[in-house]
Amino acid sequence: MIIARESNINSNLVAGAIIAGAYFGDRASPMSSSANLVATITQTKLYVNLKNMMITGWLPFLAASFVYLVLSISNPIAVTDNILLTEIPKVFNLDLFVLLPAFIILLLSLLQIEVKVTLFFSIITSLIIGIVLQKYSLVQLLNYAVYGFNLDISSPLTSILKGGGIIDMLKVSIVVIISTALAGMIAGTRVLEFVEVFLEKSKSRSRLFLGTIVIGTAAAAFGCTQTIAILLTQQLVQESYHQKLDNYQLALDLENTVVVISPLIPWNIAGLVPATVLMTDWKFIPYTFYLYFLPIFSLIHFQKNYSKKVFGF
Repeated sequence: MIIARESNINSNLVAGAIIAGAYFGDRASPMSSSANLVATITQTKLYVNLKNMMITGWLPFLAASFVYLVLSISNPIAVTDNILLTEIPKVFNLDLFVLLPAFIILLLSLLQIEVKVTLFFSIITSLIIGIVLQKYSLVQLLNYAVYGFNLDISSPLTSILKGGGIIDMLKVSIVVIISTALAGMIAGTRVLEFVEVFLEKSKSRSRLFLGTIVIGTAAAAFGCTQTIAILLTQQLVQESYHQKLDNYQLALDLENTVVVISPLIPWNIAGLVPATVLMTDWKFIPYTFYLYFLPIFSLIHFQKNYSKKVFGF
């Protein structure tokens, strides 16, 4: 994103590619919180689900990669002034020790240490590095944590390396608070009950999957968080899947619908948080091709198989 802002390329395109790539990696990781949640609520094995996701995800991945390749060729990054390589070493100490916080997160995640503990050690390490290597005071670091980072010296990097902080995340926190109230209202009032009726009458795999897309989209819009959207969708569709399919198909359809649809909702935390981190807004959504290729390609696949079964072609 720093390089994109330094050039004349559409930064929303880059943000969309980054977020889509992050979700591709999330679907392949045993550390994924959404994958673990889906495996838990559907009572399925995580690694079987990961394998199924790779099987259904390779074609959308190739299609999205091709689109990004075309866009990359037609929108080359033209950096007018290569200040990153020359200016960053002047401002920061680039000793290998600065990689320690990231290494700690990776190591403790592989050891399946609780997330809060992992983040605690990573933050403490970052504070030590900031004080010892980068020569910032504790007061400065705490100020950056609350109000976001900005360079205190005159540098060409001043307009590039800025942002973040707790204050910038307040709108995300407000959305989380509101979404917890909405989730209870949705479940209690049964406003999506009509879709359950649609699913119960579904005779084809494609229609069942389409119903899951509809419920997943509504749950992601009203629930405002990926977690709540997954839980709501699972509650509403599980009975229909138990009657017609098995838990592994339910888990796969949740992964191919509500999990990747959530970040496509502008106010959903799944997309709002990475957009905030990348200092962009909802305009990245049209460029997250992989995220909407997944449900579209899956629906086409199910519809094609249904047509072969019914019409013989």
